[in-house]
Amino acid sequence: MYQMNDKRQQPAVRRPSEPIKQPKPKETGGDGGNGGADSKPPRPKRKFHFISKLIVLFLCVVALVCGMALGYAYFGDQPLSDVWKRETWKHVFDLIYAP
Repeated sequence: MYQMNDKRQQPAVRRPSEPIKQPKPKETGGDGGNGGADSKPPRPKRKFHFISKLIVLFLCVVALVCGMALGYAYFGDQPLSDVWKRETWKHVFDLIYAP
């Protein structure tokens, strides 16, 4: 049988024994007189933020095209050239949303 222990429970978050060292910001040269106090603070590094969004969008489009082709031609046993016809998808849309 399970016995209750009278000891105090440990806190959920342990505090480190040493304080965490924060990196010092790099000094921005400037005129050299005040150590760059009047210059703008350094921006966070976001070099590839826009490129990564484009890559994700491109991969989504590729997945959509591959899924359409695989589903219609392989699972549906229809010719692959019919995947790109507007009439095909109009017919599918009418089948799904018909009153």
